[in-house]
Amino acid sequence: MRGCSRKLRLPAALFLNTAVPTIADYELLRRIGAGSYGEVWLARGVTGAYRAIKIVWRERFADAAPFEREFNGLTELAALPALEPCLLAIAHVGKNDREGFFYYVMELADDVATGRTIVPARYMPLTLSSKRPRGVALPIPECLAIGTDLAQALVALHTRGLVHRDIKPSNVIFVEGSAKLADIGLVVRLTEASTFVGTEGFIPPEGPGTPAADIYALGKVLYECATGLDRDECPRLPPSLGEWADRRALLELNEIIIRACAPQLTMRYASAAPLLRDLALVREGRSLRRINGDVRRRRLALGLVLVAGAAGIGVVSWPLIQKAWAPDRRRSTADDHPEAWIARARALTDGAYTRSSVQVAEGLARRATEFAPQSAAAWATLAYCGACQLLRSWDLSAERRVAVQAAVNRALAIDRDEPLALLASAILFRRQQAYAQSELVARRARKVAPDDPRIWRVLSHAVFNQHRREEGLALAEEARRRFPTNALVSYDLALLYSQVENFAAFERYLDASLELQAFQSGLITKVDAALFRHGDIATARATLARFDPEERAEDRVVACAMNLGLVERNPGRVHEAAVLTASAYIPEFVLRGGPTAFWRALAFREEHKPALEQAQWEEAVEVLRKRRHDETEVPSDRARLATALARLGRFEDAAREIASYEAADRERPSAEQAVMLGIYYATLGDATKAVPVLRAALNRWSGVSHHHLRLHPWWDNLRPNPEFQDLLRETSTSPP
Repeated sequence: MRGCSRKLRLPAALFLNTAVPTIADYELLRRIGAGSYGEVWLARGVTGAYRAIKIVWRERFADAAPFEREFNGLTELAALPALEPCLLAIAHVGKNDREGFFYYVMELADDVATGRTIVPARYMPLTLSSKRPRGVALPIPECLAIGTDLAQALVALHTRGLVHRDIKPSNVIFVEGSAKLADIGLVVRLTEASTFVGTEGFIPPEGPGTPAADIYALGKVLYECATGLDRDECPRLPPSLGEWADRRALLELNEIIIRACAPQLTMRYASAAPLLRDLALVREGRSLRRINGDVRRRRLALGLVLVAGAAGIGVVSWPLIQKAWAPDRRRSTADDHPEAWIARARALTDGAYTRSSVQVAEGLARRATEFAPQSAAAWATLAYCGACQLLRSWDLSAERRVAVQAAVNRALAIDRDEPLALLASAILFRRQQAYAQSELVARRARKVAPDDPRIWRVLSHAVFNQHRREEGLALAEEARRRFPTNALVSYDLALLYSQVENFAAFERYLDASLELQAFQSGLITKVDAALFRHGDIATARATLARFDPEERAEDRVVACAMNLGLVERNPGRVHEAAVLTASAYIPEFVLRGGPTAFWRALAFREEHKPALEQAQWEEAVEVLRKRRHDETEVPSDRARLATALARLGRFEDAAREIASYEAADRERPSAEQAVMLGIYYATLGDATKAVPVLRAALNRWSGVSHHHLRLHPWWDNLRPNPEFQDLLRETSTSPP
C-alpha cells in the first residue's frame, strides 16, 4: 500500500496499551505516536526537561531474536550522537524484562506551532511532512539546509557500516531547527539489513537496505521539498518553473537530485560524502551545472578522439576538441593547471599561515578538485585547508566539519595513504575532542610521512589530551629534536608546558619559537604572557608593534589589540582596533574571544558613556543568541550571554542562562569555566561567589593570574570588596 512499509505490520490500534509504562526518572505525559511494535511518549524528566521516549513491546514480535537485535543495536547507536551531533541524541536505553519492553529516551522534536516552547497538552512534533504541506515547495535555501543536515547524518551512519532503511518526510524531525532522521530503531548494520524495510516511492530499483538506497531516498525527499511534486513524478520539473523567483537555484539543486535518484547504481552518488560536497558547493553559490558541464565537455572531447582513432581518421578538428575541452573559456598557462594550484595551496598553508592565506589556498584547492576530480592530492589539500579553519577556530560551523569530512573521504577513497588527508582527519577528530581517534589517524599519517612536523604536532596534542601528559610532552620534545628550526614545533611544546603549569619552560620555548620566526599565534601569546604573567605593558605594546600591517586587521590580532587597550585603560586603542574587523564575534581562548561588542562596551564604560555602553551589551546579546540559533554556540557563550544580560539589568534572564553553565562546572570543573563564572559573578559584584572560583583558576591554563586580576576591567566591580583585596594580596606573592 502506498506510503506504508512493505515489512509486514499489523494495525497499531490493535496493540495500544491502556496502561502507562513506568520509566525511572521520567513522567510519561501522553502518547504522541504509535506503530506496530510500540509507541512514542512525551515525557518530562526530573530536571523538568521534555524528552521523547519510545517503548518497544516484546509481545509484538513473533520471536525474541528481532526484539533483542533491535535493543542491542540501539545500545550501540546510543554512543554515536556524542561524536556526531547530526544524529538524533539518545539520552538513555533501558529494558524492563518484567513488563516486557525496552525503551530509549531521545531529544524531543520542536513543536509544530511553538518550536522549543513545549505545551504538553497541545504538543505535536514538527516533521518534514507537517512542515511542507502536500503540493507546496520549500524555499531552496531551506531545502539545501535540510539536505545538508540529513546527508551529514548519512555520512555518520554509512562510515560506521550502518544504514537507516526508511528515509521519508515523516521520518525527518526538526530539533532546534535542524533536520534529523527519526525512527532510529530501523538503523541496522549493513550486514544485518536482510528484512525488506522501506516506503514505496523512496525505494530504488535494486531494493532497500544499502547506503545507495539511503541516498536514493534522500534524493526523493529533496525532490518533493524543492518542487512540491510527488516523488513518483521525479525527475519532472514544475510546469510553472519559468515563473519561479529562485528557479536558477532549483536547477542547481536539481543537479544533485538527478544524481541521487539515478535508477542505475553506476550513475548515482557512490557515497553520501560527494553528495554533501555538492550541497556545500551550491550553498556557497557555486554552479554545479557549470562544473558538470565542464566534465561533460571533456568526455565529449575524449569521445571525439576515440571515435576518430577507431575510424582510422588521422586528423580531428582541433578547434572542435578545444571547444569541448575548454572550461568556461579559461586559458591554460604553465602555472594554470591543477598540479600548480595544489602546490601553491600547500605552500600557503605549510607553516605559520594566516586566515587570508588559507582562504586563497582553499580557492585554489577547490578549483583543482573541479578540474581533477580523481586527484587525491587535490581533495586532500581542500580537506587540509578546511581543517586549518577548524584548528584556528575561524569557522567551527557544522557545514565546515561536513565539508572537511567529505573531502577527506574523497581523498582516501582514491589513495588510502594520502598523508595530508589523514592529517586533516586527525585535526577534525581533535576539534571534536575525539582524541583517541585523532591519535590513531595521526600515527597512521606519521608512518606514511614521518618527516612532516605538522603530523608530529597533532599527534603529541592528541596523546597529551588523553591524560597521558608525559608521553605527549615526550613526543613534542622528540619533534623539536627532529625539527629544531621549525618555529611551530617549539611553540606547540611551549603550549603543552603551559598546560602542565611549567611556566618557565613555557616562556623559554615561546621565546625560542619567536627567535626562529615572528608568527601571529606566537606574538599573540607573547602579548598575553607580558600582560598577565608579568604585568609588563611596555613589552606587550612592543610585541603588538611587531605584527605586519596586513595582519593587524585579522580577528585574532584585533582581539589582542583590544585586550591591550582595556588593560592599559586606553579606550581609543579598543575602538581603533574594533573598526578593523567586520566580525561580530571573534572565536578565541576564553579571555581573548567573544562578541566584539564586549570590548567596546567595556571601553565605553571606561569613557563614562552609559548609552553607548548599553547599546554594545544589547548587540552582544543579539550576536550570542544568533550563534545559538545557528548552532555555532560554544559552552562558554552561555556564560557570556548571562554576563551581557546582567549588564543590562535583566537578572532573571541572566540567572536562567548561567544555571546550566554552573551545573556543567560542577560536573566537570575547569579553569575556563571558573574564569567565565568569575566574570559573571564580578558583573553582579558578588565577591563571595567570585573569589572562590577565581582562586580555583589561579595560574592555570586558560585561567587567571595576579596581574590579570590587578589590571583587567572585568574585575572592577569587585575592587572595593575586602575579599577581593585579600585575594590580590595572596596572589601578589604567588609565582607567575
